[in-house]
Amino acid sequence: MAGYQQQMGGAAANAAAAVPASRPGSALASGLHLQPLQSIANPAEQRAEFSKCMYVLRGGHVDDVVEVMKLLCYELMDLQRSQAAVAAGAAGGAGSAQAQAVWGLLLERGDELVQLLTAQTQQVFVAASASMRIGPLPPAHCRSCKYALNTLMNIFGNAALPAGLGQETLAGLVRVLLMRLVDDHLGRQAEGKRCSRLPAQVLRLFAATLMQALNVLMLKILENSNRNFTFSALLALLLDVPPELAAAGGSGDGGMQQSALAMRWADLVVKCLIKSTKALPQVIQSIDLRGLLLSVHAFFEALGVEEIRRRSHADDKPLRMVKTILHELCKLKGTDIYQ
Repeated sequence: MAGYQQQMGGAAANAAAAVPASRPGSALASGLHLQPLQSIANPAEQRAEFSKCMYVLRGGHVDDVVEVMKLLCYELMDLQRSQAAVAAGAAGGAGSAQAQAVWGLLLERGDELVQLLTAQTQQVFVAASASMRIGPLPPAHCRSCKYALNTLMNIFGNAALPAGLGQETLAGLVRVLLMRLVDDHLGRQAEGKRCSRLPAQVLRLFAATLMQALNVLMLKILENSNRNFTFSALLALLLDVPPELAAAGGSGDGGMQQSALAMRWADLVVKCLIKSTKALPQVIQSIDLRGLLLSVHAFFEALGVEEIRRRSHADDKPLRMVKTILHELCKLKGTDIYQ
């Protein structure tokens, strides 16, 4: 971290000292000090402080990462309150120049931010899941899981920030979240099957809360992200069962465990596609029809004729789901689908 302080030079060091009493700055384990972004009047210093946050997210100590995510949660919630005030026509609802500048930074670097949060989510949930197996669960894991999801929840709480995300970024996040939802150990804890030395009630509550938050976040992503990108990501994931799932399960025969996890994975992806398909009548005008049909075509092409026949005879759920998407598109667009 010392190298970062030299790299950023005076801009970060001279950040405004005035900090709202309700949101004090945070001293990190590395020695860096975080300032609330909206307390910084100088645009260059504000940008430097934001870059410091991104630097910590990229590879900082877990406690530092938590502090950065906590700061970003505050910033996002403040901005959402300001936007709500604007929508309600409240006096002064447009927010300060600092707030508008922070919003600009989030729009500009939102894709990078979500990539870093995706990596952090994967890392902290894998660590938490592993800790649950043996206990005790370190408090840092609880905090990091909580703030990783909270930060993403605030990002996807409205359509403005997700609209600027790239397709690969969104696909990577969806993949990580679905992997966590399939996590056999996390699911077992949420169901009350004690697998560690922590009190069963504490573990059950923690795991159930995480599972609920993951589900809500997935719904927000499906509602507020680019619809073509989410369809494309989900259709690709129907064919791409992550190999990591084999290691995410509990005890038992390896082959049977892998098969069960693969089925759960397909079921989850199909549920997401059902949710997206049900929304098509309301969003069809914003859909890039050609792009969606190309994603469907890629799915069928990847399967091949023989595999499609085999799955048809087996009444394969993923294949039926993709046919349902085509049926819904034809119903909504009619002969215009050929254009």
